[in-house]
Amino acid sequence: MIAGKGIGKAVVRNRVRRILKEAIRLSIKEGHITLKGKDIIIVARKKAVNAKTTEILPVVTEALRST
Repeated sequence: MIAGKGIGKAVVRNRVRRILKEAIRLSIKEGHITLKGKDIIIVARKKAVNAKTTEILPVVTEALRST
């Protein structure tokens, strides 16, 4: 996962990374996606700074399902 300096300071970038990781974990747990044999790159954007996991989960799930 990539959260560049344009997102904010280290604390903010790490929070965004944690939220994205949790969204991916929940998508896998619920059986919506599988990542076996796949490499993925996720680039966080400024909108993710104020988002919650529940808001990011459907977006991540849909993006990963289409791969």
